[in-house]
Amino acid sequence: MKITDKHIRIGITIYAIAMLSVAFIAQGTGDEGDSILHYLYARTAWYYPIHFFDHWAKPVYVLIAFPFAHFGFVGVKMMNVLFNCASIWFTYKTAVALKFNLAWVPPLLLASTPMFNHLSLSGLTEPMSACFLILGLYLLIKEKWIAGVILLSFLPFVRSEGLLMLSVVFLYLIILSKYKYLPLLLTGHVFYGITGYIFYKDVFWVFNKMTYATWSSAYGSGEWLHFVKSLPEIEGTALTVVFVIGMLYGLILLIRYFRKQTESIEMPELFLVYGSLALYFFAHTAFWALGIFNSGGILRVMITVMPLMALVNYRGIEYAFAFLNNEGIKKRLMLVVITLLFLYPFTDHLFAYRWNRDFVPKADQYAQKELAQWMQQSYPDYHNHTFYFEAVYLCEVLKIDWFYEQKRQRLLDAFIRNNFKSGDFIIWDDWFAVVEGHISLESLEKDQRLEKLKTFQRVNYWGGTRTTTVFRWK
Repeated sequence: MKITDKHIRIGITIYAIAMLSVAFIAQGTGDEGDSILHYLYARTAWYYPIHFFDHWAKPVYVLIAFPFAHFGFVGVKMMNVLFNCASIWFTYKTAVALKFNLAWVPPLLLASTPMFNHLSLSGLTEPMSACFLILGLYLLIKEKWIAGVILLSFLPFVRSEGLLMLSVVFLYLIILSKYKYLPLLLTGHVFYGITGYIFYKDVFWVFNKMTYATWSSAYGSGEWLHFVKSLPEIEGTALTVVFVIGMLYGLILLIRYFRKQTESIEMPELFLVYGSLALYFFAHTAFWALGIFNSGGILRVMITVMPLMALVNYRGIEYAFAFLNNEGIKKRLMLVVITLLFLYPFTDHLFAYRWNRDFVPKADQYAQKELAQWMQQSYPDYHNHTFYFEAVYLCEVLKIDWFYEQKRQRLLDAFIRNNFKSGDFIIWDDWFAVVEGHISLESLEKDQRLEKLKTFQRVNYWGGTRTTTVFRWK
């Protein structure tokens, strides 16, 4: 049976129903930090209009997420599921445009990738970024130059790595002698530079306010092979095998290009698919290894290029059977392998879906829920006091505005500012207070000006204990 656009649409509809159902049922937030904070920026943008031009929050993300966030956190999860559906569709359309023999395979593999799915049930920016990227590249492949270039020009305002993708597009346009479209790459920066002037009085704020433009990282650094070794966790053990083979196919395309043997249909695949993926992967590898641009070596950043990885995975499957001359046998074997690759993520004992790991609140969030319940019972007037903490989830459970400094201030440098008042609450947690606030539990326990009220602990999925402790200024 030939797979048509209609079949793909039906498949995506089934995917959407399943994912939206989980979005309503599951109470998880994807992660405990950025996911919630991005949501809060979008939800409160009506009260703080500058959020629409905040470089960390990402202006395009805030603009699109703003109406969804008014339905609560489930609203942004719904939004990201819809972006996933669009990414799956345009991955398919890109495969068709590149004349893949089995164009339905890449979207199938993408839809079965655990990290792509469970982290879409969050407020994270990666699902939107993935959609913008694959749609923009598809438009370029279809030679919709103006629409493609303008769309991609806004990608840095969804995720900062969009600047990397613009460099690929810049090179691609030069190679094809499409010079007249080069100025359009500045569209996003010009638009936000002008519209953001009302807040910053600086049309260059899009450069001057970049939060990741630093030659250091608060999270340290790691090894050069960090992302390579983590490929099984990024897309699963089985897909990692075909991905490596697919990258070898890309190397052959590159060799053919330098030998001037490249066919016209291979140019967009080589530069836009393989070029974008290789640059993105290498850049994040270098950022983490060198400890720059505030990189934390977080694996979820690869969600942005997962549609491209799905295309490469297909090439890996196809290239693995290139030695077979019998087309009938080749096709049957490929279908068997594709079926196994689709099913494997649901059974992978290391990186399959785990409800208690991927779809429920984390251990520290459970502890912080208990803290909030205790606060309501023990200090019913707690909203009359100022809180000092770094864990953003506390804003959700305590119903405190993260951005209202009269009610919530950072732990970072709090003791240097020394603006504490009698009755203020200081909440320490074992991650954000340490990494973002640079405060140890021991220092708080030794401070005679503080009264230690209560400690809340929960054991996480991996057996570790997460701790949140609340103090009060005497």
